[in-house]
Amino acid sequence: MIKGEETFRTNGYERPIKSVCPECKRAIRGFIYEEDGKIYMRKWCAQHGEFHDIIHVNARVYQWNQRFLKDGLKVDKPERQTLKGCPHDCGLCPNHISTPAICLIDLTNRCNLKCPICFANANVRGYTVEPPFEEIVRIMEHFRSITPNPPLTLQLSGGEPTVRDDLIEIVRKGAELGFKHIMLTTNGLRLAESIDYCRRLAEAGVNAVYLQFDGTHPEAYVRTRGRDLLDIKKRAIENWGKVIDEWRDSYGKPPGGIVLVPTIAKGVNDREIPSIIDFAVAHIGTVVGIVFQPIAMCGRFDRNSIHEMRFTSSELQGRVDAHTMGVLNPWYPISAISEFARLVDWFDNVATVEFSCHPDCGFANWLIIDDETGELRGLKHYLDIDGGLAYSCETWRKIVSEGREWKAGWLHRKVKKIRYFLGIRRFVRKKGHIYALLRRMILSPSYESAEAFMFGRNLMIGSMHFQDPHNMDLERVRRCLVHYGYVDSEGKVRQVPFCTMNAIHRERIEEEIARRLGAFPDLKQKHEEQAPLIRVPTR
Repeated sequence: MIKGEETFRTNGYERPIKSVCPECKRAIRGFIYEEDGKIYMRKWCAQHGEFHDIIHVNARVYQWNQRFLKDGLKVDKPERQTLKGCPHDCGLCPNHISTPAICLIDLTNRCNLKCPICFANANVRGYTVEPPFEEIVRIMEHFRSITPNPPLTLQLSGGEPTVRDDLIEIVRKGAELGFKHIMLTTNGLRLAESIDYCRRLAEAGVNAVYLQFDGTHPEAYVRTRGRDLLDIKKRAIENWGKVIDEWRDSYGKPPGGIVLVPTIAKGVNDREIPSIIDFAVAHIGTVVGIVFQPIAMCGRFDRNSIHEMRFTSSELQGRVDAHTMGVLNPWYPISAISEFARLVDWFDNVATVEFSCHPDCGFANWLIIDDETGELRGLKHYLDIDGGLAYSCETWRKIVSEGREWKAGWLHRKVKKIRYFLGIRRFVRKKGHIYALLRRMILSPSYESAEAFMFGRNLMIGSMHFQDPHNMDLERVRRCLVHYGYVDSEGKVRQVPFCTMNAIHRERIEEEIARRLGAFPDLKQKHEEQAPLIRVPTR
């Protein structure tokens, strides 16, 4: 036992964890515990001492969230053996207990910006990491062949993916391979330059643009991105909105909207949260959601300001509640809908989309334009969410207990579906377009009907708080649903959970890829260029 660990005691909530040392990245022991009504992490490294960080600002809400801890479906054929232990066997090892929902591919480490914060530390390595088209296809094929359930979502990222000349071909190939939802993660510079480029992306198959969007004032971008990008962001949104209008006229439906993705650091741009929400509401139709990302302390950031910049997802919830008069409260972890999603998929024997990430990973809710008043309401205005979730859990437990989880006949499934729909109607508080979308999703389940519910005349507001070496809980890693894909030095496709990729493995993997592709410089010449670091302004 390490000095200090043996004297650790708490009278409130306490959970032992395994984490990593922020210095040496070795697996170490620690606790998540309650103190003064908040939740903290404390851990000990034999070589580098004690570390602590805040996890949640409300211990009662945190413990309520933990009841949504759900086990997922494991991948049938892990690619690596468990040798060193989590998180050093990623590739994927048998320790992982969920099937990935998202195939994430970094198309390049090149970027047309050099932001003061960047979890990928892009554009400064001194060498290029850019897998050729053929390898990207192999990665996509690997993920689509995963059993029992291949991911239906493809996320193309970087660096900045739009700097690749073959991005359109990559998107088109992803659609051909069966990815139903293709997300493009971008800073928007290229989209702002050309509406024709936006049009080509949509025609190829992009149906969600994850747009870096850190605020509605120029100074927010100067702090987070090193320059004023606000007008560029607005032009990108305007151009994509024009493509949406074209598609409605030609096809009767939009190609998919823009999701604003703000990276939030305390003291830097956390004051932008209300205006970001107002901006999204003003652009509903083109903007379909906001996914806030509290800053992860990995990649490129100011290591002297870790605690000053730490902004938890619980603080984010408080800011959103204050601005929206609490219409979205309570906030449910993503994992809360696991049984509902499995039911909807089981009814028609379609592939299951996993939602079994750890409750600490993220949350989502919806602002909805009321059919009658035009006012913004929360989902709870239309549905008894607790009652509907409890009913879904109980229905799924009955199906599993019958031993028919994957092998019931068509007629049996149809009867169950009708009974379930008749039962869940009693949890509807107000009929309208939300009820119509829910009915369609249950009675005619498909990825399209689920997408219509998520991105109809609604605004999704959610968060993914990705881990870094300072706040990492390896139980969250085991349940990660977002996996990076890459081809290793032996020519094998590997998949690595999001948080361990950026916090632990990225530099090693990028060097491995660069060496294999002949893009890595002589060790004597290896260097990392300097980029400006984000600073917490003095107030």
